[in-house]
Amino acid sequence: MQKAGLYIRVSTDRQTGENQVAELRQLATARGLDAVLYEEVESAAKARPVFDRMLADARAGRIRAILIWALDRFHRSMVGSIQDVLECDRVGVP
Repeated sequence: MQKAGLYIRVSTDRQTGENQVAELRQLATARGLDAVLYEEVESAAKARPVFDRMLADARAGRIRAILIWALDRFHRSMVGSIQDVLECDRVGVP
């Protein structure tokens, strides 16, 4: 079974990503993917070590897809989103 990275991000430690996790696990199951959770509590404007680790895992072939709950959880910047989506596409990770 192929692995999918589920990227969960909340901006502060007063928030919870439980709704994101539940919906993304359901989507992964429906698509026949084994879920690997990447959960981060960090503003998108700051360094995001969990996000960076997920992209490194995608480059290394440890995950074959990335699922996000909403585009603003992936990036705050459209340019940043496009750059990272293109990088994922380059390494074969939708």
